[in-house]
Amino acid sequence: MNDDLDILRVHSGDDIRADGYNAMRDAIARRTLRGGKGVRVARRDNHRVISYKPIQSAVQPTAWNPTASYGQDGTLGLTFLAKGLVNGIEPFGSDGKTRITDAKCPPLAIQAFDPFLGDALVYVELTLDLSFQIKLVQVATYPTKPPGKPFTARKLLCIVNQDGSIPVRALFSFGFQSSNERPNGSFTQWWWALGGAA
Repeated sequence: MNDDLDILRVHSGDDIRADGYNAMRDAIARRTLRGGKGVRVARRDNHRVISYKPIQSAVQPTAWNPTASYGQDGTLGLTFLAKGLVNGIEPFGSDGKTRITDAKCPPLAIQAFDPFLGDALVYVELTLDLSFQIKLVQVATYPTKPPGKPFTARKLLCIVNQDGSIPVRALFSFGFQSSNERPNGSFTQWWWALGGAA
């Protein structure tokens, strides 16, 4: 199907025919965000509101469930006790080979903290391929908000303080979708909460 809307451009006085109207309606419908199970999308005049409606049987409030502890080398490490998913995919640890809830996965080392606030930011990071499909899901830490990178999407999971305390930001698994994709790797990110991990 052709999504090129230029052929549907009309001018004052032009006849609007049924096939043109239907083609425009179908093109708009293909670009419309729709909610999934437990996800509600409300349309407003100039924006969309995406909200999560919990479903009792699906809620797993311990998704991700990070804990922090200092190792013998003095490095603060982060371990995830419960599975959190992005589009049904469990992220890899910093080694890029082991899933974060696998017992063999080494703790995610926090190398640096924000010099002013004394905390580190923990993100789930998506690497997308050239067709904007998810290629890799990984958990990464940064001392401050990282700059944007082409074909990379990030969602804040938690903030780790230097004393090891963790104000948790994410309690549910996520859904992710991109839109307005451009050849230079920039795009619009859409994230929403899903019922807990399976």
